[in-house]
Amino acid sequence: MAQVVKPSALPDLRPILSILGGLAIALGCNRSPDSLPEWTPADHDNKSKPAPGQVDTKAARPGMPDLQKEGITDLTLATWKQNCATCHGMIGRGDGPQAATFKPPDFASAAWQRTAMEQEMERAILKGRGRMPAFGHLPPETVKSLVRLVRRMGPSEGNAEQGQADTPPAHGTASP
Repeated sequence: MAQVVKPSALPDLRPILSILGGLAIALGCNRSPDSLPEWTPADHDNKSKPAPGQVDTKAARPGMPDLQKEGITDLTLATWKQNCATCHGMIGRGDGPQAATFKPPDFASAAWQRTAMEQEMERAILKGRGRMPAFGHLPPETVKSLVRLVRRMGPSEGNAEQGQADTPPAHGTASP
């Protein structure tokens, strides 16, 4: 024999809750536009008077090199990102998205930095080398700046590969 389910002794609250929800929405959206403050840049990060805890973007950060002092400009970094990073990777480890079919050098390698010469790097940038296309349209200063950037990608003090020297070779020469 089937059991008969008795209707709940409590009244159905759905209609009442629907009316209350609609009323809350209507009252909440009833503010006039004049009562809303106009947004200004001062409502957010303020560079002229930073709030406590706000990051000061002008101050040098520990461990961040001043590349401008080394002649590596924003133009150099943009050129690297547009033309070089697809194969060499953003930080020069030879791990860019196009590097799977061939193996570009790892510029962070102390061994590579010791044997690479600036003139060869400039020639490779301007005329191409192996699967690397030529970038002969780049101005000479941009090419030299790219070479400085590649040198900068080498191991830093205290981070040399297996205790090897981390000083890159002098301009135009290779270390023994």
